[in-house]
Amino acid sequence: PLGAVQAAAPAGFVEYRIGFDAATSDRRAPTEMDLRLPRREREMIERVARAWGLPGLEPASAAEALRARFAADFRYSTFQEMSASGRTPLADFLERTRAGHCEHFATATTLLLRAAGIPARYASGYSVQEWSDIERAWIARERHSHAWTRAWVGGRWIDVDTTPSSWFDLEGGARPAWTFLADAWSWLRFRLDRGYR
Repeated sequence: PLGAVQAAAPAGFVEYRIGFDAATSDRRAPTEMDLRLPRREREMIERVARAWGLPGLEPASAAEALRARFAADFRYSTFQEMSASGRTPLADFLERTRAGHCEHFATATTLLLRAAGIPARYASGYSVQEWSDIERAWIARERHSHAWTRAWVGGRWIDVDTTPSSWFDLEGGARPAWTFLADAWSWLRFRLDRGYR
């Protein structure tokens, strides 16, 4: 119902097909769990939500306000400074460093929407954006793992991704120059292995 798939397989290639039926997805309405705030973060999250003018906004407007705020005032970073004494990493992200990775953005978005009275869920999976001409297929790599928020807007769950779009290029920029050769070798081994089974 949440549009999530989980699979376990040994390292290497996994062959799969994905289907989506919009008529049957997102049928489960939110519960009280989708509005809960962690006790340790509650005061800070509610303070930030008020300062950003989120309470009272329609769900779609609140989601758009968060996208705009994060895009204008925050940046993507894989390096995290140590949190200031007595502060949580989330508080540091929202109120001091304004830099983080997708988990920071997804956690903050989920909790800020909840503080505004909008049911929200933390989601994680992959943002597959890499096409392989060799395989004629999309590739999901570890660096494509991603987190975002699902918010209850207009009577259905929608994706709200506030991570700056630069994240994909920054993560991909770290790949070694020999990646193409490693991919070709892995693909060849996989095809040969399939032929012998």
